[in-house]
Amino acid sequence: MDKAELFVLSLSFLDPAILLGLPAVIIPIVIHLWNRRKHVEMNWAAMEFVLAALAIERRRILLREYLLLLLRMVAIALLIVAAARPIVESPAVAMGYRAATGWIFVVDDSLSMCQSSQGKSCFDRAKDVITSIVKNAGPADAFCLLKAAQPPTWEVELAISDRQSFLQIVDQLKCRHTRNDWLACLETVLVRTQRLREEYPQLTRCVVVIITDGQREPWDEAIGRQGSALSSTAEELVRQAELVVCRVAGDQGSNAAITRLEASPLVCSRNEETVIAGQVTIFGSIKEIPATVEWFIDGVKIGESRVEWNSPDNGMFIWSYRASRPGDHVIEAVIPDDQLAIDNRRGVVVSVRNQVRVLCIDGRYSPIPFQGASDYVRLALTPESSAQETGPIEVHVIPESRLLESDITRFDMVVLCDVAQITPGEIELLADFLRLGGGLVVFTGPRVQTAAYNRTGELEHTKEPFLPGRLEEIVNKPNITTGPIDARHAITRIFAGWEGSGLTRIPVRNYLRFQPTNSIPCQIVARYSSEDPFIIAWEYGMGRGVLITTSADTSWTSLPLWPIWVPLIQEIKAWTLSGGLSGRTLVCGQPLSLSMAMRSAREAPRIRLTDSQGKTWREPAELVDGTWQWKYTQTDWSGVYKAEIDSGSQESRGVALFSVNSPLEESDLRWEGWEEALKDGLRGAHTISAELVSQILESPSQAGGTSGNTLSRLLLLCLLALILVEIVIAHIGKQ
Repeated sequence: MDKAELFVLSLSFLDPAILLGLPAVIIPIVIHLWNRRKHVEMNWAAMEFVLAALAIERRRILLREYLLLLLRMVAIALLIVAAARPIVESPAVAMGYRAATGWIFVVDDSLSMCQSSQGKSCFDRAKDVITSIVKNAGPADAFCLLKAAQPPTWEVELAISDRQSFLQIVDQLKCRHTRNDWLACLETVLVRTQRLREEYPQLTRCVVVIITDGQREPWDEAIGRQGSALSSTAEELVRQAELVVCRVAGDQGSNAAITRLEASPLVCSRNEETVIAGQVTIFGSIKEIPATVEWFIDGVKIGESRVEWNSPDNGMFIWSYRASRPGDHVIEAVIPDDQLAIDNRRGVVVSVRNQVRVLCIDGRYSPIPFQGASDYVRLALTPESSAQETGPIEVHVIPESRLLESDITRFDMVVLCDVAQITPGEIELLADFLRLGGGLVVFTGPRVQTAAYNRTGELEHTKEPFLPGRLEEIVNKPNITTGPIDARHAITRIFAGWEGSGLTRIPVRNYLRFQPTNSIPCQIVARYSSEDPFIIAWEYGMGRGVLITTSADTSWTSLPLWPIWVPLIQEIKAWTLSGGLSGRTLVCGQPLSLSMAMRSAREAPRIRLTDSQGKTWREPAELVDGTWQWKYTQTDWSGVYKAEIDSGSQESRGVALFSVNSPLEESDLRWEGWEEALKDGLRGAHTISAELVSQILESPSQAGGTSGNTLSRLLLLCLLALILVEIVIAHIGKQ
């Protein structure tokens, strides 16, 4: 492209309509011709003498007259062009504005973008940036819009050129409460960029604009875990398009959030005490540290408690409550609002029953007290109500021969005590019970046939083994005691630090050696002094199981006679019963799910879900492996979700509550060092502020006012010079 073409490309007018007056340059010619018509030529003797004398000067006079005519025409043209306010831009900028550009906006709509500063959230500022760019873009430009939070979602995938429609979509965007996955986001953008040029060949330019608050944590995680993949994706994207990262600034990144909330037990009976404990974490430095926590049950405030600050960054709180109304309840802890108020509230779901029902399968059933294998378990489960007909826990004891004929779905927990063997039918029954959220506890003993238990993983109708490993030979060694425990696990957490009277140094005469396998993940909660597993915990479907490799009575160990026995059984009960409820307390982005037995239901149960935004959805459950399964994945916002179950019969109707909390990673709003991390992860990307984006992408009508006025003044000065030259030439001609 030569200089003349570049000049033409870079020349534009702020008021081009005035150029319609350019035909006025012929006015001097019209006047000249009109004046010639007014004179009548007559030949006479004196005139012929004068004409003969002026013949030599004729060419000079004509040249002067034509020059004056030309000057007058140019003067009119200069006046009109100056009034049109011309501007001359740099060729690169001019080409950028006149090229058809494809814009792909990637807006960070994760939880951290909800932080507010000076009355406006970062997400609203991001929408303002998009609006400014779209309004000032070229008339042939096309726009796409991707929401970056998990999962990356196209709001506008097929590029559109209708600015009004696109801006309406931008205005309706809502910030989600999930976190970011920048690698998945960039991979999605890369695929769309490659297709965009194929779908719209008229686009000569493609620009990807990522608008974020610059939160450091997700970038550090992406670079640390997926550094090579992130860099290669970014490099390919830079080859396909211009990559710009715009940061919409918040405050200094300080924030207070509730980062932990736990309740025990999650399943309890009426008026049974539930203990709720949690933690408040300070990120950065804040002016006012939260001193109290407000407590809400099902949205109603019922109390307050103090926060004990053991360190400058972490505070602990604890509270207890006795629920009297059966059903699911959401207990929420709330601290005062700050710039990110969403993570100041956290909830947990607890289920209150009229009675917690436990079924004990006794391998040595006996009506004589303490002659059966389950008597000590029954006593530990009901220490306060053993003499009462009804209590918070109802325990049924049956011999192992009646297991298959029992409807164990009516119970919350099943305990096997020295059951000799498990038949295939019983395995299927117990597997379904676990899969639906029940709790299973297995005690071994002298009657246990290890081959029958190990055969549970070899049955064709079970998708996965029933136990997380294999029971091997009986170990009978002198001086064996219970040994180290995993103090992090919920079952043994309360026993940490109990040296003399804790879960260690308890004599054990016999136990079954257990060998974990990779079939089902499990945790070794406690070991013997020989390092063999003592207590094993695992999850199966929505339920939980616990295996104790010694007996539940005194035939193999004196453990049931120790003071630690009752709290141990109570903690095992609390953990196993929490299996079905643990899936009700979630983090944004995790799916809601329900498993329902309802074998007599002729039609699929229908679920009526009310989400945290008040919207209602109706979906049927699906029959999977003999149970009705339901799943809902669009948990983009925190809050309480309510699922109403209806299968057509009064027996199967119910309500299940879910508490969806904000992700912990989004509470750390600190952004210091963000640009350095970005240079490592997104090489070739340009980082700019929101204000700079507005200035660079301003339209010529806004940014060219000064240049236009300056060039207009120059043309007016040229006009004045022409007028002076015309006067001088006309004056010389008269002389």
